[in-house]
Amino acid sequence: MKMTCYALRPDPLPLRPASVSRDWMDRIPNRHAYRCLPLNIANSHGWEIGAPCDLEISWDGGPHAFNLKVATAWKARRDEFMKRFRAREPETLKEAWQRYYFLGKMPDGSAAEQHVDKLRVNAPVDRRGQRVEDTPAPSTET
Repeated sequence: MKMTCYALRPDPLPLRPASVSRDWMDRIPNRHAYRCLPLNIANSHGWEIGAPCDLEISWDGGPHAFNLKVATAWKARRDEFMKRFRAREPETLKEAWQRYYFLGKMPDGSAAEQHVDKLRVNAPVDRRGQRVEDTPAPSTET
């Protein structure tokens, strides 16, 4: 199979052929799942796309995007933190609501790439070329 991929950014996520082995197939007694030819053919046509963070994706088998559920490792860590925070654990309270996140740092103290802590947006531009801030506000008199 030949596939042509185009990088849309200068730092694309890594793309590589997926392994034909699967953990769930390894757990089947005597690895009998590997003896199913259609399953092995399907496994050999997979691709792995590297992600910039740990995540878990589950699919319910449906044909739509909403059939995929994505959960990041951050959410699991945050949920665990909130559980400890509500229990008023002293060490957790010292973390000050995981301040490292707002400072652009990872939990281990290393710098997070592309961290943004303030967003400054430009005023929208009217399609006729007139800036919204230059347009008089509509009258509220009745």
